[in-house]
Amino acid sequence: MGDLEDLDLTLYVKASNVNRVGLGDCPFCHRVYLFCLLKRLSPKIITVDMQAKPRDFLDIAPSGKVPVLTHKVAPQQYKVLDDPNNICEYLETLCPEPCLRIGESIGDLKHPSHSIQTNLFSKFVSFIKNPDTSSDAILINGLETELRKINDYLVHKATSGDFLCGEVPMDPDCALIPKLLHLQVAARKIKSYEIPEKFGHIQEYIKAYENLQVFQDTRYPDEEIVRGWGRHVKRFSLS
Repeated sequence: MGDLEDLDLTLYVKASNVNRVGLGDCPFCHRVYLFCLLKRLSPKIITVDMQAKPRDFLDIAPSGKVPVLTHKVAPQQYKVLDDPNNICEYLETLCPEPCLRIGESIGDLKHPSHSIQTNLFSKFVSFIKNPDTSSDAILINGLETELRKINDYLVHKATSGDFLCGEVPMDPDCALIPKLLHLQVAARKIKSYEIPEKFGHIQEYIKAYENLQVFQDTRYPDEEIVRGWGRHVKRFSLS
């Protein structure tokens, strides 16, 4: 393999909900972008307007989903991947150092740093999209069950350091932090819900990640998250 700078990589991610040009609020795109920067890779970033997907993008990725990674492996020959786990696994193989894999493979659910977050996003989505506020308490209970798993893991994990597996962020962190960001921002604005103080280790974890340059370089504005979820919620004004 040549120098990392010589790799012809392009990462297609969701475009802004506001101006259709900047970074959008997709947590799965965010995960892969974080992974790339932690790998010291600098793919060309192309934002895709998900409301009007261009034909050249659909020619590359007929599913129309993001993220999508393309790697030019030879003249007129491209490797195309459109699943976050597969993208990260490919990059891990392509560029073994620094190693970000935890467990036997990327996203290995046998490792607790992955398994503790398996249900978090689905519980958040159920809560944030729920139009019946009378059932919010039940949904919050389910959400906080998942938050408790993560908080307990952070309390009792075998390694020291601010992140799930030690002193530096790894693939499980790349997967988790975008989910927590969406929960923190959207639940506060749309549902007036804050991550409770009893989950203080999660709050500290978020702060540690916010201090990283790679997070700042991949962060989209809160407005993107609020607009992204707000369109799914009746009686919520984006103004």
